[in-house]
Amino acid sequence: MKTFACILLLAVPAVLGEKADARRPITKVVNLLQGMQDQLNDEMEKEDKMNRKMNCWCDANKEQKTRIIAESTETIEAQTTAVAENTALGERLRLEIRKLNQEINKSKATLETARVLREDQRKSFAEDEDKIMKNINAVERAEAALGNGATGFLQSKRSESPKVAVETLKKIVDDNWERIRAQTTRADRMELQDFLEDPSQFTKSSTGLLQRSEVDEPQSGVIDGLLKNMIEDFTDDLTAERTKDKEMEKSYKELVAAMNSQIAANEESVDAKEEQKAKAAEDVIQGKKDIKAATAAKEDSESYLVTVNSKCADFAAEYKERSATRNEEFQAVTKAMEVLNSDDAHATFGRSLSFLQISDASSSAAALLRAKGKQLGSQALISLSIAAQKGAFDKVNKAIEDMVAALKKEQVDEIKLNDECTAEFNDNELSNDEKTRVKGSVESKISSLKSELTTTLSDMKKLSEEVDGLENDLKEAGENRDDETSEFKKVVVDQHTTQQLLKKALASLRDFYSASLVQVQKQSKEEVEGVPVENFKKFQKNKGGTGVITLLQQILEDSMRMEKEAKEGEEASQKDFDELSAKTNAEIDSKNHEIELKQRKKSNLEVELSEQKTNLRDTKDDLAALAATKLALHQKCDFMQKNFELRQKARTEELEAINEAKTILMSSPAGL
Repeated sequence: MKTFACILLLAVPAVLGEKADARRPITKVVNLLQGMQDQLNDEMEKEDKMNRKMNCWCDANKEQKTRIIAESTETIEAQTTAVAENTALGERLRLEIRKLNQEINKSKATLETARVLREDQRKSFAEDEDKIMKNINAVERAEAALGNGATGFLQSKRSESPKVAVETLKKIVDDNWERIRAQTTRADRMELQDFLEDPSQFTKSSTGLLQRSEVDEPQSGVIDGLLKNMIEDFTDDLTAERTKDKEMEKSYKELVAAMNSQIAANEESVDAKEEQKAKAAEDVIQGKKDIKAATAAKEDSESYLVTVNSKCADFAAEYKERSATRNEEFQAVTKAMEVLNSDDAHATFGRSLSFLQISDASSSAAALLRAKGKQLGSQALISLSIAAQKGAFDKVNKAIEDMVAALKKEQVDEIKLNDECTAEFNDNELSNDEKTRVKGSVESKISSLKSELTTTLSDMKKLSEEVDGLENDLKEAGENRDDETSEFKKVVVDQHTTQQLLKKALASLRDFYSASLVQVQKQSKEEVEGVPVENFKKFQKNKGGTGVITLLQQILEDSMRMEKEAKEGEEASQKDFDELSAKTNAEIDSKNHEIELKQRKKSNLEVELSEQKTNLRDTKDDLAALAATKLALHQKCDFMQKNFELRQKARTEELEAINEAKTILMSSPAGL
């Protein structure tokens, strides 16, 4: 608009003889306006192209960052749910594994208890079987040895004398007295006691049965029947004991098979659940890493999106303002051209300009160029003023046209360079902001990874120390258990020895004090060769014998009780140790498994830390490259951009001065 006004004010046409010549200054003005219009169109196209490019960049970045934010949000929600589910799954599996291990330990303890019980049963059966066999053999030998009666008692040459047989039989009867009592009459028992107290009273009758020697009538064979019944009872007992032992052995084997099957199934289930638990733990770790990475990506994208929106909004506002100004200028130029090119304007200019006086164009043009040259510091304008003063119109016009073309080219090139510098500075700033955010994010990740790695190493060390402590505790408990077992064996041996000695002493005393001694007493005095002989007094057993037997029996019972308590204590201690061992081993296995998981986590953290360090190094290299690029841009653009408005204004004024001078010159008669 300013250029257009200046041209109209300074266009002073000469008086022409012909109508067409009078219109020539207006044509020059229209041509200048046409050039301005073309320049405005070119600038508008460039700005429109830059606007489309910027819009494309804005849309692409907004779409990308919005998509990343949505995907990151979806990942965070999905992984948060997955982490919660896997954490709950891991806890449930831990409880199930603990329960299964408890069942396994309980089953093993049951097996051990069953084994110990079965060993005791086998030992008890062997002792009972041996005792019954000895009883049968003893009764049979006693029956054979006593078959010869008094004669056998005094003269038998068999390996086992009747006296020994009677003593053995007495012990068997004592041991089974309650049973004999339940199966016999009082008379039979008295007969048996008489026989055991004095077998010499009995002899074998013609029927082969033992009977009292002074009795002439045949006897019922009570003694023989009792001995045979005892053999039969012992034989039945032996058969029953063997049958019972077979049944117990069968039950024991069935129990062992069932418990082993259950243990195997539970151990297999534990292994499967341990794998599931480890997988769940790995999924939790990976899920948390994914959440962390997605959160960082979301935050980076949100921050970057804010920057993009701000820059795009600023650019859009500036473009809108520039477009409005360009359109106003374009409309003004267009309207001026329409006015000047109308038929009425041409007719009017033809009539009015023919009456104007031709001024001293050369002097006016030279003065204008000289003044603008001094004002703008342009030696080229001063030189043109000198040429115009001399009246070298052709040379001046040619120089003016060359200068206008050069100035326009400089003007366009400088605008282009300014736009390029602005775009490059913007791109550099955006890239630098993004890389700076990436650098901060990577540094944060590296710090977090280092902290997590330190924590993991500390946890591994703590777990290893706990495993060592558990192993040492278990070793110490095992050594203590060995010492207790050794002490238990000594106690059992000592008690067995004590019991054997006590039993021998009791047997010796019982053999004497439980038997009825034969008292040979005569109520009248006998004469031996006429000398009266006094009979022995009635024999009585020492009254202290019964007390000694009772005391020894009490000591024996105390010894047996101590042995039983020692066995029970040993079994309880062994059971406690087995439970402790199983629990400790399970805890050691669990901690070793945790160490293994921590080791995997450590390896993953080290790999990720190495990757992040590489990312940081690459990002720093990118930032250094951007800094170098920015420095080069400053060297290239700073002076131009700092003086851009002044240079544009000066160049515009220079062009205006040249155009004004050209208009003056072209309006002179010489210019025509």
